[in-house]
Amino acid sequence: MAHTWTYQGYPGNSEVIFELFPEGEKTRLRLTHSGLGSFPDDAHFARHRFEKGWKAIIGYKLKHYLEKR
Repeated sequence: MAHTWTYQGYPGNSEVIFELFPEGEKTRLRLTHSGLGSFPDDAHFARHRFEKGWKAIIGYKLKHYLEKR
């Protein structure tokens, strides 16, 4: 599954790809976020901010959401 990632009012266009792989009784997720260099050269669009954000979303928020279901 792929998603185009943009910010309203800012130039740039990136793509987030989510790939799922079966691993026994579990599923592995590979997330690839490409095109970050197309965003403005600004601290708000720094690579480490995207990495930190995805770690929080996938590593904590998604897990927490699914466990509550």
